[in-house]
Amino acid sequence: MAVVTADHYIRRVATFCDALQAARAVAEQGYLVTLGIEPTYPATGYGYIRRGETLGAVGDFTAFRVAQFAEKPDAETALRFLAAGDYAWNSGMFIWQVGRIMEEFTRWMPDFAATLAALREVLGTPDYAALLARLWPAVVKKSIDYGIMEKAERVAVLPVDLGWSDVGAWPAVMELHTPDAQGNVLRGDVLALDTAASMVFSNTDRLIATIGVRDLIILDSASATLVTTRDQAERVREIVEALQRQGRESLL
Repeated sequence: MAVVTADHYIRRVATFCDALQAARAVAEQGYLVTLGIEPTYPATGYGYIRRGETLGAVGDFTAFRVAQFAEKPDAETALRFLAAGDYAWNSGMFIWQVGRIMEEFTRWMPDFAATLAALREVLGTPDYAALLARLWPAVVKKSIDYGIMEKAERVAVLPVDLGWSDVGAWPAVMELHTPDAQGNVLRGDVLALDTAASMVFSNTDRLIATIGVRDLIILDSASATLVTTRDQAERVREIVEALQRQGRESLL
């Protein structure tokens, strides 16, 4: 069973398919397997996975036992992770045998396992929808990382270079576009003078002009304008939280 995300960008599709086959081989040895993305910069918006002992080569890949799952780090910690060389970004993609993950649910999340067992009894019958509607609201919301992966013993990571992005931060969006000679990604009515390594997007009729700047992200819409530096762009969630506290959700 593979749990993959529907909204991530993967440039190297063939490599991704090969990685899934390699992960399957590791999962058949009883491991819960996750794909670890080789980091390209000190991202603070992703969780990290530190690899431990080598489990062996599988095709063009090498599997490792997971030594640690790390929370999204601050900037200083992210730099340390990148320099260490044994950390990968947590992609949130998993490969395992159904029986193995059910064992872990029973051990670490028994209430959830009981819910799944009850649903399995009526799967494919007219009673399924009603039982799901009754049981699901009571399920405790807990990520698979917290609930299972950080506690289970036989957990492996397969470091991969897929040309991956979860497109969850503006620098990631920038990487998906081809920059101009100055390293800029420009969309809309933009005049960029002496500007480098910046992204300027506008979906309005207004001209956006920049001069003498670099490493900026400027996003202009009809209702709001965002200006930040590339290394601070992942803090956009703080603006979202502030607007929610102010009751200004209409701007989100």
